[in-house]
Amino acid sequence: MFKGAVENWLNKCAHWKAYCERENEKMVNPILVVQVEDGNEREITHTDLGICIDLLEEAMVRKLLPGEVVHTFNDYGTIKVRDVEIHQIEASRIEDEENVKVVFFKMNLSTGWDCPRAETMMSFRSAQDYTYIAQLLGRMIRTPLARRIASDAELNNVSLFLPYFDKDTVKNVVNALHDSESVMPTETGTNKELITLGRNLAYSDVFDSMDKLITYRLDSSRKQAPLKLLIQLSRALTMDGIDLEAQKAVKNAVLSKMDEEIARIKESGDFDGRVASITGFALNTLTFDYGENAYSFDEATQTMAVTEFDISRHFEQAGRILGEGLHKEYWIRHIPRPY
Repeated sequence: MFKGAVENWLNKCAHWKAYCERENEKMVNPILVVQVEDGNEREITHTDLGICIDLLEEAMVRKLLPGEVVHTFNDYGTIKVRDVEIHQIEASRIEDEENVKVVFFKMNLSTGWDCPRAETMMSFRSAQDYTYIAQLLGRMIRTPLARRIASDAELNNVSLFLPYFDKDTVKNVVNALHDSESVMPTETGTNKELITLGRNLAYSDVFDSMDKLITYRLDSSRKQAPLKLLIQLSRALTMDGIDLEAQKAVKNAVLSKMDEEIARIKESGDFDGRVASITGFALNTLTFDYGENAYSFDEATQTMAVTEFDISRHFEQAGRILGEGLHKEYWIRHIPRPY
């Protein structure tokens, strides 16, 4: 899989070089980010860096040059792998160091790091934690030019090879990123869902004609949900003095509709089940007791309560879906108050 990640990165390098030369853009030099395992007192990492270097040089069909491969391991300076010196670098300097092509790291690139040139990532670590995976993927989905490129679909892709990440958690993170308004609109999915379509060379004349058409570049904008548009319109009417009560009236109407929906769910008998699915989960335990030359089984079920973090995550997710702070408005309306 690491070999596939290297080939993916080299393919991105070739596409960016061709695009930048054709469009007279500043050259974009993609970076391959490699997350390795922890080590111990005898070795820096359990991941075999030597094999990684061998595969890199084999795919590049040349020796790695000084400064092309760096690491961000704490408490380590320059390390030598095979005959390649891998210098230590501060994460904040990676984006500006144009000669850097490959970065080895452990955990310190998941937060507080911004490097749009990071186009391909390979991870040798396992990960199940939602927050950590969300932070790491959030670092990677930034594109170098911060816009969609119509002439080459490959330049809109960021590839992550995550063989040991929990698949369901990654899927949940991807869905959350897709719904988030803090990132550019993107198409997300796994290699089983997304495909790249190449141009049919038989129609080269058509594409050449298309390139000559007058075009305008517009910043991407996410389609807004009707509910969010309604709140924004009411706020604009109030702020511009057209209808001073518009924002308050619309919010009250929406909150009242939410109250009606909650009442409907309670009447249907489905409310308690929905609450239970969010605030806790059942844990089945099976005890094997060996005594008197025979096994006995004790099967039991206990209810586990989720943490405040999980509840907060559901609350914030509701806020992203509703928009315009409606989740907090609803909470304020129903929070118990002392008399």
